[in-house]
Amino acid sequence: MMNEKASLDNERHRPGVRKQLLIVTDKYPVDPGRSPTAWLLEHLRSLEGIADVTVVSLLRMLPRVKNLILGGYDRRWFRILRALPAVEQPFPHVTVYHRHCLTVPDRLGWKWNPALFVLQQQRWLRKLLHRSRFDAVLVHYLHAATPLARNGARSAGIPLWLDENEGLEALEAEGQARLRRWLLRQLSSSDIVLTQCSRQERELSGLLPHIRVHVIPPGAGDELPAGDIPPPPPFRLLCVSRLDQPGKNVAMLLHAIARLRHEEHLDVRLTIAGDGYQRRALQRMLHTLDIEDIVRFTGWLSSGALRELRREHHCAVQPSEHESFGLAALEAVAAGLPLIACADAGVVSDLLAEGAAVQTMHLCTEKQLVVAIRTACERLPELQRQAVEARGRLRERFSWSAHAEYYAALLGAEDLSVADPSVTGSGKEHSRDAGRR
Repeated sequence: MMNEKASLDNERHRPGVRKQLLIVTDKYPVDPGRSPTAWLLEHLRSLEGIADVTVVSLLRMLPRVKNLILGGYDRRWFRILRALPAVEQPFPHVTVYHRHCLTVPDRLGWKWNPALFVLQQQRWLRKLLHRSRFDAVLVHYLHAATPLARNGARSAGIPLWLDENEGLEALEAEGQARLRRWLLRQLSSSDIVLTQCSRQERELSGLLPHIRVHVIPPGAGDELPAGDIPPPPPFRLLCVSRLDQPGKNVAMLLHAIARLRHEEHLDVRLTIAGDGYQRRALQRMLHTLDIEDIVRFTGWLSSGALRELRREHHCAVQPSEHESFGLAALEAVAAGLPLIACADAGVVSDLLAEGAAVQTMHLCTEKQLVVAIRTACERLPELQRQAVEARGRLRERFSWSAHAEYYAALLGAEDLSVADPSVTGSGKEHSRDAGRR
């Protein structure tokens, strides 16, 4: 048995052998046109030429009922599910296995879901791992299936990578201290932790100094940038956001727009692109705040439609205080739009380091939103010049080709073997350099 395992390890690391990556996730975008995780498809596409990828897509049934009842964007999910094949191949180098799982909503009983995933999928996953020669198991979106992936990886002697993009700060702010502690335990048990921005790396390095962290940001897309000629007045703001989380602070943004109109008499128009179960309540707020004529909701839009929408606006706004990354903010500045956002929310500090035009806030309160929007309006010509100048640098650093290079370097590294838990601190210096490359 030991000789067989050694033979497999030698085969995995032999030069010239194409790498094999297994991804386990419960966020695979089965409906890309309406999914906030549609970027995962671009992530998979970028790995072509680097690795053959197998995706285990865990389709959680019961949590979708909430949005179905409340009228959120997952209403169509059940119809799509009926037509979904058990196995599909979206790209030549990618195979996706869709696995149905009965779980409960995390907020009602997240501690039960790890056991439910293991109970339903462990035998199947172990068979998959033992009949294939994977170089690593990657859990995309740290979630309740992490113990399932860890058990399978350990049984096959394969490194476990965890993609930490859940936003530990947000969990602390929302009072979910027990869930936060559970997530930290999962991160401690991994061989490598992947983060998407330097803020996440700093947070994890302070909480878990012994883990190996690699910063690999997603790409901003290859669509054409917004036009260099700004649209005519009035001042137009664009907010691209999910409408199913109070922490996104979209309601607070509406109150700030109402205050700017009624108290400061500033002519500002707002477009909100996104969907979720909060949309109906937010639309009812428009009448209460008397801003029905200056705020519009578009629902979910394709990347092409968003590109055209950015050309019609002067500035983007991200009103949340806590973001795991903030892809909408990155896409806005990469297209050449100035951004209004909290300075420490997700990728914003990295954008500032690259010279992006960001009007920052310390906290997202109604008062600070009002001040930031008014200041951005006053500084608009200066911000637009800065945004156009930084656009090229941002699109170069946050590109899918750069994203692929990070993965190629990581999969080609000599230290892919399972980490020794008794050794601490290894790899952190290398990972920080990789994040700045």
